[in-house]
Amino acid sequence: MRRIAARIADGVNIRSGPHLADLVDVVALERQGRDDPFEVSVFDRLDPTHPLGGDVEHLGRLGVAARTLFVSPPYPLDVV
Repeated sequence: MRRIAARIADGVNIRSGPHLADLVDVVALERQGRDDPFEVSVFDRLDPTHPLGGDVEHLGRLGVAARTLFVSPPYPLDVV
């Protein structure tokens, strides 16, 4: 799906996990040589212990431009 999105879409949302860097690399490889706008975003769990809800610096280094966060119970309403 990531390869198809890299060829015909203007972005892709990838679920975060242990192979995230590899999945982002697949998209980058498929997009090599293209200059049309494309955004990689990540679907990730909110980390209520982190001031930004997760390690955004790491995601930025991978080339991720945005995050969609989900919250798991118990819901930390003061953080959300």
